[in-house]
Amino acid sequence: MARYLPPLLIALLALSASSCLSDGPNATVQPGPQLFAELFIRYIEPQGQLKATASFLKGDSLATAQPTGLQGGLRLQGQLMPPRYLPNNVVRYQRIAKQPYDTTYTFSFAGLSGAPLSVPLQMPTPGSFRIKEGKASLTDGFTLQVDNGQLSEQESLVLLFSDAQSRASSITLTGPLNKNEFAIAGARLHRLSPGAHTLYLVRKKRALTRAKGLTVAADLEFYTQTIPLEVVE
Repeated sequence: MARYLPPLLIALLALSASSCLSDGPNATVQPGPQLFAELFIRYIEPQGQLKATASFLKGDSLATAQPTGLQGGLRLQGQLMPPRYLPNNVVRYQRIAKQPYDTTYTFSFAGLSGAPLSVPLQMPTPGSFRIKEGKASLTDGFTLQVDNGQLSEQESLVLLFSDAQSRASSITLTGPLNKNEFAIAGARLHRLSPGAHTLYLVRKKRALTRAKGLTVAADLEFYTQTIPLEVVE
């Protein structure tokens, strides 16, 4: 039977090993059993829908760790997350709910020693956004104005375009960026054609944190409302 390997943990630990990600001041990995957590938050603004998932492994290293459930369960914002039992002994905790967005989501559970642990995940929304010129030009580009556009080094902002035939394309802005206006060159719009489009943004954050006996890999995504966009030559 194939062993479950969490893709987010593998990706982030590989980046950390190559010094693309830095750990916190208490990041020294301790010998002995470790708990590895893979956490995911996605919020879709038009539907006001939150989806949160979490899975855990236990072992001396990620290479030898095995899926595990949590004694006492897992809580998000103080509410229990129901477990789902999947193949390969994977236990996935999941919550889907319609509710307002919280800029901080806190997962709470008992560590391997039985001591209570809390993992807060923080990411602001992009806020409202607009095209400064009112249209996007395939020649001159456009200026995207975002009320809360500042991005940390762990964050990115994805612009997702769709035309009348539902053909999609995207542009990704990566942090750190400390501004609320982004000049998008016409050359970056080569996949678009003149005509009516829609545009929405996805703010993303990918983070790795370590503490004694615990490694956490987390992905957060916030999908905004859609706005109309006219593309011209």
